[in-house]
Amino acid sequence: MQPSAESDCSNVVFLTDGYRAATRGPSFATLPHRAGWRTEFIPYDDAIVGVIQPHTLDWTVDHTVPVVVQRVRSFHAACPAAHITLLGYSFGALIAGDAAEHFAHSDEVPHDQVNAVLYGDPRRPMSRNGIEGWAGGYLTVLASVPGITASPPRDFGDVQVSENCNQNDVICNAANPLANPAAFRAEVDGYLHGAHYYPMDPWRDAAPGDHYVAAPEPLTYGGPVADLPTPVN
Repeated sequence: MQPSAESDCSNVVFLTDGYRAATRGPSFATLPHRAGWRTEFIPYDDAIVGVIQPHTLDWTVDHTVPVVVQRVRSFHAACPAAHITLLGYSFGALIAGDAAEHFAHSDEVPHDQVNAVLYGDPRRPMSRNGIEGWAGGYLTVLASVPGITASPPRDFGDVQVSENCNQNDVICNAANPLANPAAFRAEVDGYLHGAHYYPMDPWRDAAPGDHYVAAPEPLTYGGPVADLPTPVN
């Protein structure tokens, strides 16, 4: 690959923002600054429901992940010593996480020079962190529908990825709606009333792993009626 022209070879954070923010990137303005780093917003078409929008979620993912991958490739070709962080929020976390998985299975960028920090990731792996029982990103829990394909957990290999998720955020911590419908309803309500908000800091939150933030007590639900990860188990 021929090196591209880059005016600044500082370490870089590439941000993909959430649904209804993907073309404007309001989260970009709230990010902290760090010496030796710069941030760059990557806009994308965030359509989800093809019946009422121009495209489906699957179309958006299929067309946007390659854009992010190519931007990382071109930047690394021009700035081979720089570190690259993929930062994603909500729908943008789906995009950034899938791009991180791509680089985990390629040698295009050294794996110690790329990482991802994800907030409210719809493909967060299933876990049993709280009283809700098995829960994970809604794309790992719910069944596929036309244009929105349920997805297995990603394989990040040795690429460091930080998953950040609030307990009552249905986007990243959806309980099995059949085994624990009360928890699922509370998570939907949480999504609508602040649980999907994350004060993003890609340096503070860079430690790899699953970072689950428990909701304030008291909760409005108890444990599941059955130990089933997903409705189809």
